[in-house]
Amino acid sequence: MKRLPKKIQQIIKKEKFNFNSLDGRDSGVDIKLRIQTIGTTEERWDENETPIDRRSWSEVYVNVVVSGTASTRARWGAESQLRPIEEVSKVSRDEYYRYDNSWGYEHHKRIREHIRSISNKEIANYLKLFGICEDLSSYSGRRILVKKISWGKV
Repeated sequence: MKRLPKKIQQIIKKEKFNFNSLDGRDSGVDIKLRIQTIGTTEERWDENETPIDRRSWSEVYVNVVVSGTASTRARWGAESQLRPIEEVSKVSRDEYYRYDNSWGYEHHKRIREHIRSISNKEIANYLKLFGICEDLSSYSGRRILVKKISWGKV
């Protein structure tokens, strides 16, 4: 994000996205998402590469900050509960293989994959306004990678 013009950086960081996938599902999230960083996969080797002016094989990645709630369930007969997403997706070494009845095994990975799948298309459409993801139609949104998801205040 260092190589984008300062005004574009500020506009992109201000935008917040809302996603709700709780309707009619056992596992879902109600989140707010904000873009934290934008970069390209080849920017470490080429000083002149930016997300706007990049090579055809270089992909754009996005790091995001997420806050909100996620559903969780202790056992099969119980109702789904909404808890802060930081608590649901947090895992320690002794409970790495803990089974969550809403998300299954390795729930911390499944929650992140779910967030990537529901947010990828809308983030790509937003960045298309700045000329960052112009080739969205031919690749159907695969050129934007949601790389790092961190929990915090949006």
